[in-house]
Amino acid sequence: VECWAATRIPAFDLAETVRFLIASRFVGSHDIDGMAFVVTGTDVGGIRERVDTDGPSTGMHHLQFDAVIHMHPTQVTGS
Repeated sequence: VECWAATRIPAFDLAETVRFLIASRFVGSHDIDGMAFVVTGTDVGGIRERVDTDGPSTGMHHLQFDAVIHMHPTQVTGS
């Protein structure tokens, strides 16, 4: 997962919020557009930080972290 912002604080806040939501809210049953699945666990890595020095995001704070989402399909109930 990658997060960018003009300064470090909003980029870090965004990365921390997304990490928290993945770790705390993804586990459970989901049904999106008729595709049912169960998330049985998540593994969220630490935040890596750098400042982009080239390309369209030059000078922006760039934070990254890894997230592994363990899931399997389920049967869709209903009609």
